[in-house]
Amino acid sequence: MKMAANSNLKIEKPSISRRTAWILTAALFFIGCRPRASGDEAAGTLFTSAKASLEAGYTLFQSSHPDMIGLSGLAIDPAGTLWTVPEAKRLLISIVREGVSFRLSRQPFPIVGVDEGLDLESIAALGDSQFVVGSEAAGRRSSDKIFWLKLENGYARVTKAVTLEYRLWKIQGEDNKGVEGLCFADNQLVVAAEPVFRSKGRRYAPIARYEIASAKWYAAQLPLTTEAGKISGLYCRAARDGELSVRAIERHYGIARVLSFVLPIDVDQSAGRAAMTLSPRVDLDLARIIRPLHNFEGIAEREKELFLISDNHQSVTIGPTHLLRYSPYRRTRSPDVGKPY
Repeated sequence: MKMAANSNLKIEKPSISRRTAWILTAALFFIGCRPRASGDEAAGTLFTSAKASLEAGYTLFQSSHPDMIGLSGLAIDPAGTLWTVPEAKRLLISIVREGVSFRLSRQPFPIVGVDEGLDLESIAALGDSQFVVGSEAAGRRSSDKIFWLKLENGYARVTKAVTLEYRLWKIQGEDNKGVEGLCFADNQLVVAAEPVFRSKGRRYAPIARYEIASAKWYAAQLPLTTEAGKISGLYCRAARDGELSVRAIERHYGIARVLSFVLPIDVDQSAGRAAMTLSPRVDLDLARIIRPLHNFEGIAEREKELFLISDNHQSVTIGPTHLLRYSPYRRTRSPDVGKPY
């Protein structure tokens, strides 16, 4: 991914050998510790303690439930229920806390109406039993689709779709890289795309704002803070007038950072104008906290509780799915935490 130019930041360039080593390490670890589905899981319990030794405030849970494979994206509704989607299975899954574990709040909702051949990569909760999911496709392309869902009669049905055009950043969609992050606040949908681009030596992630009332798109670009990371999840909330406060995951093999940035919504950044450049800060560097590092692809926050969920499927399934809870959510000390880019 793109890297922000900063003379104080040491950059370790990724290689194929590093990627291979990461996969082998994770595979060996999970072969030894992957849990079997228990009776509790069959009855609805999804996540139980992973018994990991972590810093104070962090709790790691794991799941081997058959529906919890290849999850991509995490959202939280006003009631505190977590929602996620698998990439390949057309399911909308709800998760609630129960004591020291997490369970299904109800049976997963089959998703009806998404185009064939698309993977689902992200989710946002709109409230009133409505959701938005982002997709990706194979091959190079000019756009990707975002689908509105409504829960009714045990199904999550598509009610409409909008198209994210990559021409907003003068790029194209890449093979199996699409709408990786979605979040909703103040009648605005914020979108993060996985393809990255360079400008004047820096790497940027495409960020877009969709104003639901007017159906208008506004383009922004987010400087990335590592040499290989991509944005894989978003959470946002309304902040001061005219601003959204956004959390994002920047991740790759051996990389998992929680970033924060402010997205103005009272500035005209309509199509045809230059994309607004945002200013990220590193809030958490999870590579310093969790070993082996899991492939986190979804993020949600509620009342200073931060949740991240992992995608355990990369060509093959590697171990259980993990859910990380951090409370109270605050920045931790590391050389890059709190650094603007």
